[in-house]
Amino acid sequence: MLRFLTASSAFALCLSAGLAVAQTSSQTAPTAPSSGARTAPSGTATPTPGSSTATQQSLGEPEVTFMKKAATSDMTEIETSKVALTKASRPDIKQFAQHMIDDHTKLSAQMKQIADAKGVQLPSRDPSVEAMVSKLNGLSGARFDQEYVKGQVAGHRDASKLFHAEASAVKDPSLKQAVAQATPIIDEHLKQAEQLAAAVGVEAKTSLKK
Repeated sequence: MLRFLTASSAFALCLSAGLAVAQTSSQTAPTAPSSGARTAPSGTATPTPGSSTATQQSLGEPEVTFMKKAATSDMTEIETSKVALTKASRPDIKQFAQHMIDDHTKLSAQMKQIADAKGVQLPSRDPSVEAMVSKLNGLSGARFDQEYVKGQVAGHRDASKLFHAEASAVKDPSLKQAVAQATPIIDEHLKQAEQLAAAVGVEAKTSLKK
């Protein structure tokens, strides 16, 4: 009987010790993070605004508007001149048309480079340009020559006014340089267009101030 009690007491002591160890382990064991918890890695920097957004903010709204108008102007001269290469009846008009394509393609590329750097989206098509092209495609001979030259005079007059006004208003250095380089080219185009207008019998008064 005494041996049974002694054995029972020893078993009870072992059981108590085991429970105590289990409780201690449960209190000290690290808690595993829940599956939905997210922890930010140390040293992660807060994202900064995109460079295109930051650079676009450096341009004023008038400058952005100017760039879009200039892009549409280039598009007009290029697309209508492509039609003139095949439909004009005079060699001098075809020569002028090729000159317009070459120069305005370069001006357009320069403006697009600045726009990309500033995060400005330039128009890739314009309904008014498509309407002009459609109208010219419906003409031929002397009638085509007159309409094409008339459009070139009007377009370059508008472009000349636009660029001359922007020359003194623009603040961004890269855009200011582009305007300074393009303005005399556009003025020269206008003079050539007005000379062609006189040759084909289209009235065109010189708009440049001497």
